[in-house]
Amino acid sequence: MIKAVAVDMDGTFLKNDKSYEQQRFLAIYQIMKHKKIKFIVASGNQYQRLRQIFSPIADQISFAAENGALVIDRNQEIFAGSFANPILKKTIKLLKSMPQVLHINICGAKSAYICKNDPLKFRKLAQFYYPALQEINSFQELPADNFFKINIHVIDGQGTYFQKLIPEITNGQVAATSGGNDDLDLIVPGLNKATALKKLLAHWKITSNELMAFGDGGNDLEMLQLAGHSYAMANGSHEVLQTAKYLAPTNQQSGVLQVLEQHFAND
Repeated sequence: MIKAVAVDMDGTFLKNDKSYEQQRFLAIYQIMKHKKIKFIVASGNQYQRLRQIFSPIADQISFAAENGALVIDRNQEIFAGSFANPILKKTIKLLKSMPQVLHINICGAKSAYICKNDPLKFRKLAQFYYPALQEINSFQELPADNFFKINIHVIDGQGTYFQKLIPEITNGQVAATSGGNDDLDLIVPGLNKATALKKLLAHWKITSNELMAFGDGGNDLEMLQLAGHSYAMANGSHEVLQTAKYLAPTNQQSGVLQVLEQHFAND
């Protein structure tokens, strides 16, 4: 019996233009809510942005934001895992010395932070993905905050290489997961979507066999391995398609909504 559903956002729940069929989803959600099925947004995105996407029900659902570093259940913080300041500063200094790293975004609880002298295209992208965003002169001027994640964009074709390199050159103090294309999320080792979901499941006394999860990319693998009912989007990566138990239609076809309707709206 399924008691909780977790969905990734980009490439999974959202279409390529970052939209979704809101009224269709809300109708399904009301059925799920009536059946007491928990709904979890599991994403690398900022909590503030995720709340915007689900604004009609944001106070009723759960979030595993920042790739699982921040866990919120109906406005209640369940868990927050952040970098120790010395590790953060050392990693930023290292990244700034690498010419292959084109953009750095530091993600904190209060805000995300970018440098004012970043290329315009990256600043605009950051403004889209991070409703809470501050532009600062230098990362040496970072204000007091709890920092969950470092997002970087590297030169074309270097994403996979850097995903392996970062843990090695930081002596395992920083983990790296794919954010899609040549974007990487640098996170606290041991924190991912699966660890966040485990905290929510334990909070609710639900087992992983009672969890349904949807994903398409590298940062969804642990979550799909955890869930008893795991779905790869048809547009997902080869590794995701090999990992999940079941296949959902593409994100462009509102594949998540199709599966949810089949499971909950028609029984």
